[in-house]
Amino acid sequence: MSRELRQAWVRFATTGDAGWAAYHPERQLTRVLDAEPKTVPYLEQASRRIWEGHAPTPFDLTHERP
Repeated sequence: MSRELRQAWVRFATTGDAGWAAYHPERQLTRVLDAEPKTVPYLEQASRRIWEGHAPTPFDLTHERP
């Protein structure tokens, strides 16, 4: 996995192409780096739909806890 990721970064930095299709909103493909790397439809569609339209609230770390 480490070698695959390193090679992808080098390929992307030198050619602009990581070696798999770029993300596209309609297709929503993602690269899975595993023993056998593959490009597949986004695996967490249910989670994505749950959070759709809910922007995360940033943490406010400036306040001390009581």
